[in-house]
This record gives sequence, structure tokens and C-alpha cells, in this order.
Amino acid sequence: MNREIKFQNGQIKKLETAVKDMNKLIKDNNDKIKSLQKNATYLTDDQKESNDTEISNLRSSNDNYYQQIGEAKKNIKIVQARVKMLHKKYNDIKNGKLTNYTTVDVD
Repeated sequence: MNREIKFQNGQIKKLETAVKDMNKLIKDNNDKIKSLQKNATYLTDDQKESNDTEISNLRSSNDNYYQQIGEAKKNIKIVQARVKMLHKKYNDIKNGKLTNYTTVDVD
């Protein structure tokens, strides 16, 4: 049971790291967008079209990251609930509240 709890806690950490990384990517994209918008004044019409396309692509990437962050946060809550239940089950077994339960460790 402790292995499962450790595994699930590891999954939470991975998800939290992914959220942190995606937030950094969003910030980087926003910085690029600001820079592209600032420099748009000095571009020809052809260059402006390319610039606008790049800005649109960066915004689309950010939208995708926001969606992934939402899914990751939802999954974090699910795994946290699972860990909470594993702790409760572990304590109930330890305190004799849950009987007829057999643990099997598989290496």
C-alpha cells in the first residue's frame, strides 16, 4: 500500500511540474507576442502578414497549454483524492477497522 501511495504522490509531482513548465512556456510566448507586436510598426505588408501569423500561432499554443493545465489540475485533484483514500484504507487496516483484507506485495 505504501508503494502505491508513493507512486501516486510521484504522479502528482509530475503533473505539478508539467503545469509549472507550461506556465513558463505561456510566459515565454507572451513575451514573444509583445516583442512581435512592438516590432510590427517597422515591417512591410508581407512581413506584417508573417508576423501576424506567428502571433496567432503563439496564441493558439497558449490556448492549448491552458487547456492542458486545466486537465492536469483536474487530474491532480483526482490523484490527491485517491491518495487520501489509500491513507484512510491503510489506517483502517492498521487499526483493525478493515478486516478480511489481505495485502500482497509484488516486487
